[in-house]
Amino acid sequence: LIAIPIIFQPEIRRFLERVGRTGRLGRALFPAYDSVIDAVIEASDNLSQHRHGALMVLERETGLEDYADTGVRLDATPSVELLEGLFYPNSPLHDGAVILRGDRVVAAACTLPLSDRAERGHIGTRHRAALGISERTDAVAVVVSEERGEISVAANGRMISRLEKPRLRAILRSLFSAAWERDRAASSGLGRFWR
Repeated sequence: LIAIPIIFQPEIRRFLERVGRTGRLGRALFPAYDSVIDAVIEASDNLSQHRHGALMVLERETGLEDYADTGVRLDATPSVELLEGLFYPNSPLHDGAVILRGDRVVAAACTLPLSDRAERGHIGTRHRAALGISERTDAVAVVVSEERGEISVAANGRMISRLEKPRLRAILRSLFSAAWERDRAASSGLGRFWR
């Protein structure tokens, strides 16, 4: 009995951290991201065509409550029109990031940490913020460049740029389906362990 907490210390710490950050035991929300991903893709494509900059962060396992507190709370249903409106130039909430959790837009105009790895002159502030949040959490950030109209995705501290709509859809779906499958497998494995 004494050996179990010692052997499984990293797993127990991860579990307690997850409960502490999200306030719930797991995420059964990944399947709900289908419609959200579609809205993000369509909005990104439209914003890219008009060269309106955007930064949308999709929460996964790690809670983003601290970052959501830096912005304006919305608690709205995501739609293409809402996301485009939030990033319309000179609108009150166009600066900063939009945070999405499950099937809700949690907050807009949020401040994110900037990546130290990125060269300051090489990429803009939005891209550095997208990399920064992906380095510190498991969130996925979608960035639309205001200057070039390019769409990029940041996840796990890496960024993929110059994405067209089909490739963006494939990347987002693979990131969220892989995380959902991993989470489902881990929860079923944990259930078998404790039985």
